[in-house]
Amino acid sequence: MTSIYNHLSIQEKGRSLSPQFLRLLTACFLFAAFLASCDTIQNAPVDTGTDASLPISFDLPPIDGAGNLKMSIVQGEESMYRAQIDGLRQVAIPGSNQREGWSIFPDRDLTTGNSLFSNVTLLTTKGSSEWDRVNYLLNTRRQFTDSETNATRLELQAALWVLSPHLDFDHRNPDVNTLNQDMLRNGTPAYNSTIVDDILTAVNAEYRGYEFDDFSVYAVLVRGGSDSYGLMLEASRYRVEMVNLAETAGLSVAWDINNRGQVIGGNLFWDENLGTVNMGNIFARAINDDGMVAGSRGNKLMLWNPDGGLSEVQIPMGDQIEVYDINNQGEIAGEMVSEQLVYEDEYGSYYDYEFYGFVWDHSHNIREITRNGWSSGINDMGLVVGLDYTITNRAYKWDEERGLRGLGTYSGFSSGRPNAVNNAGEVVGSILVSSDASPEMSGNALAGAEEKFSADRLLKATNTRGVYDPAHVAEMLVQGTFSAESFPWGETAAGAEQSFSQNDLYGSASSQSEAFLWSEDDGVTRLGTLGGDWSTAWDINDYGQIAGYSSVAPGVSRAFLWSEEFGMMELPGYGGNSLARAVNDRGEVIGYSYDETGSFVPVKWTVVWNGF
Repeated sequence: MTSIYNHLSIQEKGRSLSPQFLRLLTACFLFAAFLASCDTIQNAPVDTGTDASLPISFDLPPIDGAGNLKMSIVQGEESMYRAQIDGLRQVAIPGSNQREGWSIFPDRDLTTGNSLFSNVTLLTTKGSSEWDRVNYLLNTRRQFTDSETNATRLELQAALWVLSPHLDFDHRNPDVNTLNQDMLRNGTPAYNSTIVDDILTAVNAEYRGYEFDDFSVYAVLVRGGSDSYGLMLEASRYRVEMVNLAETAGLSVAWDINNRGQVIGGNLFWDENLGTVNMGNIFARAINDDGMVAGSRGNKLMLWNPDGGLSEVQIPMGDQIEVYDINNQGEIAGEMVSEQLVYEDEYGSYYDYEFYGFVWDHSHNIREITRNGWSSGINDMGLVVGLDYTITNRAYKWDEERGLRGLGTYSGFSSGRPNAVNNAGEVVGSILVSSDASPEMSGNALAGAEEKFSADRLLKATNTRGVYDPAHVAEMLVQGTFSAESFPWGETAAGAEQSFSQNDLYGSASSQSEAFLWSEDDGVTRLGTLGGDWSTAWDINDYGQIAGYSSVAPGVSRAFLWSEEFGMMELPGYGGNSLARAVNDRGEVIGYSYDETGSFVPVKWTVVWNGF
């Protein structure tokens, strides 16, 4: 099994955006494979039929990199057969190449003993309309096994024979003398013909309206060395593995993940081999590849590592400190915050804030970068990105040699909020745009700096900056859900929804935010949304994969993983709103999902590329 980044990393650089929405990847990408006279390497017998040359030709394109393969077959459980394919150049880890399978010919038995076949080639049915009914069933087959239909693999096998464009199979009157022995019981068909009828009726009624895309299931045929066929395999092109970190690691929140797969959140550190460690009195927000953790406690910078434990650094100014990132040199980016009490009422105390962006290194040198914003990301070369309210479009980059510079001017956007930078210098975050104007027109995207500061005061008061995008906060204020959704991240001001309004965040303009990617060569690229009004990118790895979240509909948001090749892909959740906070170079994503009961669940996702 290999993460999707191993495949994506070889793609050429380019920013061709055609976002496609990743359905919950519980359904598999199916492969129809046909072997009848593949060369047997081991001495176990294989029944290839009465004629090694079958009178059927499939005019289908081969899959790149899926030729000259080897395959072995055993009996299946959910499907009729299970096969293992060796030689896929995309698959680097043993064990990831096992596929569920089906027979393609009703009159051919398949030996499932100690057999190994060679010279196998994969052909795809994607784009072939005559295979639409087969592919529709492969995409939806679980609705028949998980419903009142009570279909088993036997009924599905018979239905696939009926639907295959090259066969004329009568499932009600099969020739039991030639029927595949695995489909017989005591000399009669083992499947229920009525259930097969129900499957066929549903497929014929519904397949024309099914919208196939790059993430749908397609049959892939496997050709043997002598152009003969016999087996239908099933496999997913992609799948998403989802881990509940509350159950697995005891975490209450997941904030960052390094390239070793170690996760931190709150005061807990989790390693798959070491288990969960309580780091002490720290709110941890960042971890580097050495396992060094950076966080804060009041106005103290807190550092932790597995060998030395917890230590603290007193910051010379500010009432609070927030840490946002740490690089592999141990340099830390964040903000210092000065508070001034504004007033008190029955709901609590309310403060005004001043923000100072900083960088800290192991020499205990603290560098103030800006007095009007914060530092949100730092890469291994020491390039810092963040927000400064005094520069054009707010977004900045900073390094030791050239100092503070604006990220650039970009038509159609009034304010950028960078959140992360990778080692290629690519920056991600969100840009505030006007929904009243065309993307090419700049203008009334937001009110002035004072309104933007109001958003940050609210986020600071509730410890949710770096958690939610201001567009999302405005939406929650309108719907009255802000207090409920912000509780997992820290103390929530009881009067936040009474004291702040949508206009505090957006002024009078009609605006939305959109995730962006910036590079030196290409400038700003808008990443789109999952169908809603806003999106935010929180992190980017060194392969250009981006983690974030987007609205799908009012009040509904979902985590996403974006890549050059496939655009914005929705990640599965537990039934409620979700958010992806960080992604490492292994393609592992961490964040959270609410479940259907409203409970908060920290999550790790891994999008896995299966080799096709």
